[in-house]
Amino acid sequence: MLSAEDVTAESLAVALIARPLNSLTTPIVELFEHCQHEAWALLLDSAESEHSNSRYHLILRQPLLTFTDAQQGLQQCRASLQQMGSYDGPEQLPFQGGAAGYLSYDYGRYIEPLDTLAEADIELPELALAIYQQALIYDRHQQQYWLLAPQHQFQQLADYWQQAAHSKRTDQRKPFRLNGHWRSNMSEQQYREKFNRVQHYLQAGDCYQINLAQRFSCQYQGSEWQAYCRLRPSRPLCGCRKAPY
Repeated sequence: MLSAEDVTAESLAVALIARPLNSLTTPIVELFEHCQHEAWALLLDSAESEHSNSRYHLILRQPLLTFTDAQQGLQQCRASLQQMGSYDGPEQLPFQGGAAGYLSYDYGRYIEPLDTLAEADIELPELALAIYQQALIYDRHQQQYWLLAPQHQFQQLADYWQQAAHSKRTDQRKPFRLNGHWRSNMSEQQYREKFNRVQHYLQAGDCYQINLAQRFSCQYQGSEWQAYCRLRPSRPLCGCRKAPY
């Protein structure tokens, strides 16, 4: 991964192609196991939902550029997207090269004037975006894998995924386990008081929507990826993993 200053216009403008990998049938979660330890590797998982929009799974890895500067990151990302090269592949694929990541709720303070009331007690960037030129895409409707890659790297990356499909990665880490009980950042009484204030604001017409949330935390051992794999069969929600934060 390079900084915006180190990436040349030529490296951004490389031609991207998307082609089917007809012999690849391994489940997407098993394939992601081979790269889940990489920084900025992302699994965009439809989690077997039957929703009409839950058609594709995506693995994004090895981004060309990353952005975490809340002041300049979004503008730099947009400028980089303008320089990306051509795409040759099916138009229906949901990713044809580009940006992925997140903007936090607190990033809204860079968009419009808002009071700063939240305590910054977690070391997370308010913005984390990356430019990806490769993706492994699974179409659940067609039961078909597609590989998006720079044209000159396509065969190398196709070989990588074929090898991953035929090899078993052994996890040497301790099994995931909670080492205590879940704890909230507020008591039941505090939550009730905040809930009543929310009702007052809504009924008074001061606002139309408030997200009242409490944070639960617990000590654990093992990796977050192990936890996700254990929860995935029983909680079919769309997921995103594994950003560096």
